[in-house]
Amino acid sequence: MGTMMTTFDTLRAVKVLVHAGVNRDQAEAMAELMSQTSAMPDISELATKADLEMLRKDIDVKLAANTLKIVLAMTGIIAILNGILYFLLTRH
Repeated sequence: MGTMMTTFDTLRAVKVLVHAGVNRDQAEAMAELMSQTSAMPDISELATKADLEMLRKDIDVKLAANTLKIVLAMTGIIAILNGILYFLLTRH
């Protein structure tokens, strides 16, 4: 996520507002508010709902694949243990 801050030229904003007919005090107040707003962090790199949904689906697929691997490994272990148990029980 980007943390780049944008800069805002308050002096230029005041000049433009005053030139447009806004009184100087109001122009300065508006420029200050605009400056604070422009100092907010850049959120353009945040994940969208679609990004999160795609990630969730990817995780679901990987989880299912890993679950299958675990089940197959456990099945193999059970088969081996059954073989050992059979061997021990049939040995006289």
